[in-house]
Amino acid sequence: MEPRAIGKTALLTVEGELDDISAPGQTIAAHTLCSGLKPEQHLNHLQKGVGHYGIFNGRRWREEIMPVVRGWIRGHGEGYDEVPAADLAPPVRAPRAA
Repeated sequence: MEPRAIGKTALLTVEGELDDISAPGQTIAAHTLCSGLKPEQHLNHLQKGVGHYGIFNGRRWREEIMPVVRGWIRGHGEGYDEVPAADLAPPVRAPRAA
């Protein structure tokens, strides 16, 4: 399939400002290739202050990136309007060893 033929989905890319493995800007190519999508079906999220592993791990993921991903999914898919209780609960932290 040609990427430009994609038209019934939405494309979200997430990059870390401090990523030293996949430098910021590399996922922009995906948006260019998927030229059949409407402008409102494209979003590139550049997260300030995170590197490669911080994009999907840790505090910034939970507090700043995951809400963007969750909102994007809910805004572009049917049946994702209700917020699961687990998404509303604060993260459970393991007790620190003494």
